[in-house]
Amino acid sequence: MRGSGDSSMDLRQFRYFIEVADRLSFTKAAKRLHVSQPTLSQQIRALEQTLGTDLLARSASGLALTQAGVAFLDRARAAIREAIGAVEDARAASAGFLGRLSVACGPLAEYCILHDVLQLARTKSPKLSIRLRFLPENEQILGVLAGTADVGFMGCFSQTPDPNLKYEPLYPEHGIVMLPATHRLAARRAVKLSDLAEDPWIVPTRDQSPVVHDVFLAECQKSGFAPKINIAADWYSRFPLVASGAGVCVGASTLLKFWRPKIKFILIEPRVTVDMGMITKREDQSPQLDEFRGLVKEALALRASEMGA
Repeated sequence: MRGSGDSSMDLRQFRYFIEVADRLSFTKAAKRLHVSQPTLSQQIRALEQTLGTDLLARSASGLALTQAGVAFLDRARAAIREAIGAVEDARAASAGFLGRLSVACGPLAEYCILHDVLQLARTKSPKLSIRLRFLPENEQILGVLAGTADVGFMGCFSQTPDPNLKYEPLYPEHGIVMLPATHRLAARRAVKLSDLAEDPWIVPTRDQSPVVHDVFLAECQKSGFAPKINIAADWYSRFPLVASGAGVCVGASTLLKFWRPKIKFILIEPRVTVDMGMITKREDQSPQLDEFRGLVKEALALRASEMGA
């Protein structure tokens, strides 16, 4: 280990280290970064000098990350992401944008009212910069609490006991099942969950989506059976898995408006209500969030008007 040196380091050194760590090759990293190999090596040495520890183990057989290098890598990536976000915020402010809002969307909410909200934002709030990410419900909750997401859109949620979260119900959707087009019940207009008691189900694990998982199991219990969850998949792989005939899956009635090759969307009878909702941090009073809430309210009014037409 070397001395700590001075405390100066820059993001360029972070980027250089990330590139070397990803490729474990100074030659490949230098080519990717469009710098000379001696310059790259010198910058990594300078970073290690500042930190007071080796990040890379150098040997005749090649490079390897040290324990310190492994620990530093994730933090370096996060620092780069935060720096990029800061630059984007500054540029948005300079261009007159109201602010940036990070919106997380869950799988059941993917095709819901959020489409209308984003469309309204383009015309009604062009100075509001919205960044959209798709995350399962548990990661949305953690993200809102940690401040890495400002808003979470999800289905099958209820009032949270966490005092730091605010839950705002939006509207109900009806539950549906997704069946392979070759399924024996694919021609029906509606099915009972009990009709599918012997089918394998494609459902996320409780760790991935605790609310959806628990609601699904509760509805199956009401229908008198315990589902065969042979494939516990993340939600975003459900379409190809169902299409391949690997199993059946639940979803929201908004999907009835869409067409997917080799998949049939069918209503569940008796009807199962899927509540769509929005979560935010209770203390968040930012103007961009107020602006976003106004867009959501307008989108809900438009939806109600269309439903009544």
